[in-house]
Amino acid sequence: MTICIVAISELATPTQKLIFASDRLATDQNGLTFELGIPKVRPITENCLVMSAGNAGRADSIIKKVIGEISKRNIENENYLLIEEIVSIFESKYKEVKDKAIQKEIFDSKGMTREEFYKNIKNFPDWFSILIDSNVNNFDFNVGLIIFGFDINKESKTFAPHIYEVSGNGESVCWDSTGFAMIGIGYSQSVSEITKKPYNPFTKMQDTILKVYRSKKSAQRVTGVGEYTDLGYMEVVADLENNKAVSRSFFASDDIKKMMDNKLEEQGKKIEEIEEIIKKNIESSFIHPVEPPEVEIEQKVTL
Repeated sequence: MTICIVAISELATPTQKLIFASDRLATDQNGLTFELGIPKVRPITENCLVMSAGNAGRADSIIKKVIGEISKRNIENENYLLIEEIVSIFESKYKEVKDKAIQKEIFDSKGMTREEFYKNIKNFPDWFSILIDSNVNNFDFNVGLIIFGFDINKESKTFAPHIYEVSGNGESVCWDSTGFAMIGIGYSQSVSEITKKPYNPFTKMQDTILKVYRSKKSAQRVTGVGEYTDLGYMEVVADLENNKAVSRSFFASDDIKKMMDNKLEEQGKKIEEIEEIIKKNIESSFIHPVEPPEVEIEQKVTL
């Protein structure tokens, strides 16, 4: 379920930003869906945010473990961890929570551990070994994560945006060169919308926000994507008073989103009007009807 989108904007400029959008639909352990009362965007450190798709309980477990691991580190430096370092922690905790889920759902009922099964796999009937091994390899963990933020050098006050996805068996994929990433059941509709023209992470903030918002709205055509939209951006600014660079995030107001909805609706009506004109011109352009050729049909009678 859900849709989560992140895109880089105004890359390599002093005003570069990360634009993000998501719905609020969540899925519980039993596959039931419900609307959250808060945005899906969650802070990990000052310079890093995360969004999740799929099983909300498992995603929460991973995020809590990551935050707990980071809190054990030097408090002074935790807000300036490299995004890649944070992603590495996510990979580890993702695998940890997934392994625990596999143990609980596949092996606990059989009175053994995963390690015991594979240690003694040759002692089981072939059909049993193949079945259990297949269940492990095809286990539907159903959690996707987008980790994004800025690497901040507080001495030089320089920064760089990064976007990573963690899913599957806990492997990470970096989407920096692509400039955007999205996860959730609305992926196909969203990626079709944002790539109508080649995506450019150097695009201005206003253009990127509109692209991301339209991509999220397009995803709503898919069952399983919520209608409410959280839209915002993350940036880094120089804190001259304390001589350091700091990150901050902003969410779009409901008024701004309503204005965009109204304008996009107006645009849709204009496109429909243009399409009607095109269809009339197409209809009138076919002025020479083609008569079907006459064909003699030979009838055979069998006595």
